Amino acid sequence: MDSMEQAFNKQFEAMNLQNRWHDQKTPLNPHIGKKAQATSSLWAQINWMGFNFTIAKTQRSNCHDFTLRLRTGIPFAEYIFQLEYSFRKYAFCGLMSPLPSGGYGFSRVIADDSEFMAACLSGDLAVVKDLCRNGSARLDDVSKKNMTPLMYAVEGGDVDTVAFLLDNGASPNWLGGSRQTSPIQWAIKNDRLDIARILIQRGADLHHVSTLGWTPLFYCWAQLYANQSKKTDILKLLAEYSCLELEVLDTKEWTVLQRASAFGTAEDVNVLLKLGANPFTKTTGLQWQGIHYAIAAGNQTTFEELLPKYASEDLQVVDERGWSLLHIAAQAGHQSLIRALLDNGADPYAKSKPTRFYVPEELCDRTCTPGDVACGMDSAIQRRYLDVLAEFSLLAQPCADPSDETGEVFFDAVE
Repeated sequence: MDSMEQAFNKQFEAMNLQNRWHDQKTPLNPHIGKKAQATSSLWAQINWMGFNFTIAKTQRSNCHDFTLRLRTGIPFAEYIFQLEYSFRKYAFCGLMSPLPSGGYGFSRVIADDSEFMAACLSGDLAVVKDLCRNGSARLDDVSKKNMTPLMYAVEGGDVDTVAFLLDNGASPNWLGGSRQTSPIQWAIKNDRLDIARILIQRGADLHHVSTLGWTPLFYCWAQLYANQSKKTDILKLLAEYSCLELEVLDTKEWTVLQRASAFGTAEDVNVLLKLGANPFTKTTGLQWQGIHYAIAAGNQTTFEELLPKYASEDLQVVDERGWSLLHIAAQAGHQSLIRALLDNGADPYAKSKPTRFYVPEELCDRTCTPGDVACGMDSAIQRRYLDVLAEFSLLAQPCADPSDETGEVFFDAVE
């Protein structure tokens, strides 16, 4: 560290700049289950020479909410400056008004594996207190990965450490990580129910949108695998303190119900439906509903929870490609779902429309049945689909040969 850098660091320490973050406790919402009309969330992000600027826009029924965030390093000093400002623009009159969340502050940058951050993560409260007491650590320190002491404590799961940090001035809304994640979102992602409750009681923002386009609700299903542990307790906690925005679309244009349908449990989907989530909301690309995501992910339990919402004719719904639910199940080779769909009247001979939109190369610009889709996959998926057809005494149609311009067909050889 050169003399100029040391001088800047000493200057910041002497100034003892404090973060100024405006927290407002989220009021208890008596209208549990009322659906907020947020429809989409868009993000723009600029990273240039240590300068990070992001802007989020959440569209609601009668207004747009904007949040501007700035994070930049201080030249020749181990400090960063962070700023957040939120405002609302009303569609009917164009008026703008500031929102209560936001703030600004300077933070010292320390190593990710520093003694302070490690103690917060491990829940070693005695070390955390000693380091804060002797001035070696500050509650507004951030790691090189932009993680705050509170974020590490939340991840570690020690309630007493989290409470100590909050009691001594740590903000429940100071963001961390590369995705502008809030502490309440981090608590939900890490299944810290007790900590999530504390953060909410201390004023955590339940409407913050990360750069994934996710509100805290999305973080119930942050992992990409089906049948995660049920999140019903967290859902009920969030609903107790906030009017849940169930129709927000993230940057991939998924709703929370669609994400729960793919990666959650039947209990999760049941609670979301009771809270007012719409099972028929479609993404703007493939025009998929929650049941499409359940089938694609092979999530039998959420599929069965959604199934009663559909009349038999509704199960013939097709997506933007003209693919039925059975086309999607055939592509993934989920035998139990293929059986369930056939039991409920799915047509194994239904043909899609010719398209190049999200289809395997060999099926581009061709109409195809669910059997054609299965034939375009590997031999194991083909065999699983054909075995289920045999169980129903259905005749397997030959697969279309994409290389044969005469329109003749052939059967793939399956060992």
